[in-house]
Amino acid sequence: MRAKRWRSSSVTDGDLAVVLPTAGDGNIGDQAMLQSLCENVPYRRIVVLVESARSFRKVYVEHRSIVYVEVPGLTGGAGLFKRPQLLKRFMQVLAPAVAFYVVGADIMDGGYDPRETVCRSSLVNVATIMGKKATITGFSWNGQADPTATWALRRASLHSRLIVRDPVSYMRLHSQIPSAELGSDLVFAVPNRPAVTEYSEWLAYRGASTSTLVVNCSGLLLKNAALLDAFYEVVANMLDGGVRVLILPHVIRTSDDDLVACRSLAQRVGARDNFRLVEELLLPDEVSHIVSNADAVLTARMHLAILAMRNGVPAAVVGTQRKVEGLL
Repeated sequence: MRAKRWRSSSVTDGDLAVVLPTAGDGNIGDQAMLQSLCENVPYRRIVVLVESARSFRKVYVEHRSIVYVEVPGLTGGAGLFKRPQLLKRFMQVLAPAVAFYVVGADIMDGGYDPRETVCRSSLVNVATIMGKKATITGFSWNGQADPTATWALRRASLHSRLIVRDPVSYMRLHSQIPSAELGSDLVFAVPNRPAVTEYSEWLAYRGASTSTLVVNCSGLLLKNAALLDAFYEVVANMLDGGVRVLILPHVIRTSDDDLVACRSLAQRVGARDNFRLVEELLLPDEVSHIVSNADAVLTARMHLAILAMRNGVPAAVVGTQRKVEGLL
């Protein structure tokens, strides 16, 4: 059955876009993807739909107005069309806009929660019925996608753009959805405006050390003792060799908390002059400046690796969600 076009009495603002980001909630990578999208879309006014005001730190882009609108529960829980008040709120916010962007990241294949995937695809369908330009961008496809997520994304693709973020994901998805396009991860397009911190200055001051290493021990590794031991061995060997090592959490939140894993690693290492632990959540620009002062990065967080590579710093990435194969 063909969907009817929705007509609104609202006046359309030709310079307004609505963005649905990922969860945020203490994730530097999510912050960087949102920042990149707000910097690069061709619209001067942007409305960002967030779970809460604490989901993201404020994004500032010169000559652009960026407003956060709270819509709790928009992409979670029961089916979207079983929650008419949320759907109504979404349509009200979207009505004056000309474009709708969804940050797909590692959500669209249903690997985390197929219900959220279906909700995001359904919101794209609603946007196209309302006559908006809709795009799902910067996402990976793990090759073992949930069937319901695949079905929902295929429907969304009929009237919207799907931009996959790496060649491996593109090959996996293209056989199922031929209209999918190959792009890149959004973080590759974050403008490089490094911000100096005490950590970048500490890393830059090498003293007698000849090399520097930034290490991220992801909270995703907490259930894998063998990998945690491997990270410790790498750090201990580097420190014994005189390398200056900075431990940097990339995600700080209740679930998959990097800070818990990084503190555990730091406790095993003990106090050393050429070793330091970051215990706060930094901004992407601050992280970019830190890694620019390193000779190499070891991480289990893909976006930290991307920030390093953008600065010409080699990165070794431990894959945990089948999404980094196309990056390297």
